[in-house]
Amino acid sequence: MTSPDEPAGSSGLVRLGVAGSRFEAWRGRPSGGPWVPAMVLFGDGLARAVEEVADRRGAAVPVAGALLFEGYAQRIVPPVIGGWIVDGGVPACGLADVAVEWAGGRTVRIACADGPDSGPDRLLDANLVPALEAVHAATGVGRRVLRGAVAHAVCVAFLHLSWPKPDPADDVIRLREVLERFGLDSLVHHEALLVGDRPWLYAERRSCCLAFRAADHRGATVPFCATCPVVPEADRRRSFEAAVAAFVQRTVPPS
Repeated sequence: MTSPDEPAGSSGLVRLGVAGSRFEAWRGRPSGGPWVPAMVLFGDGLARAVEEVADRRGAAVPVAGALLFEGYAQRIVPPVIGGWIVDGGVPACGLADVAVEWAGGRTVRIACADGPDSGPDRLLDANLVPALEAVHAATGVGRRVLRGAVAHAVCVAFLHLSWPKPDPADDVIRLREVLERFGLDSLVHHEALLVGDRPWLYAERRSCCLAFRAADHRGATVPFCATCPVVPEADRRRSFEAAVAAFVQRTVPPS
């Protein structure tokens, strides 16, 4: 019997990873419901999945491919990176080890099979690279766009790990080491940025995710992501400062 907060269509899964919605993942082999093996999602089921994203977002096929992969990277990268950085353990994360809760044309969450821990490099070599190549071949979207999605997901994981620390810029060097290890350091810019009287880990993209080309983004008041390279640098920095202020207000009790 599933618990109230256990994913739909699953049985016997165990929550893993660091606390927080960004890091939510499960260990086990889900069956039925909306769960799809990642090998199928990026294999025989890829054309259908791209079509679902295209319909939901109002996007051409290459843009839909980019958005599908972006959403997947944002779900698989943080729990793996978080487990490695915080606990020193990496769940089994090859493409054959992962199941995706696929619903409404998007990756809702992921589950990793039981098994011996992987090394962090397996996430790239045995999961994201073959998935990336499949999306590139099926949709024609550029590899730089897809690799940029991985780099951004790594940065997002580090941001969510670093900001609650007493020194929010504590992981700048380690983030650089991970990006260099994965060969992704040219696709994002990151630094310790002074906001108020404290340095904070800051990161911005050097490649666009193409979301602004989807109909649902074109109709938005702000069609670009806050860290998109299309956005002027001054606006990106102002957005970051506003995000820091909102985070501080949420997490620091009034004196």
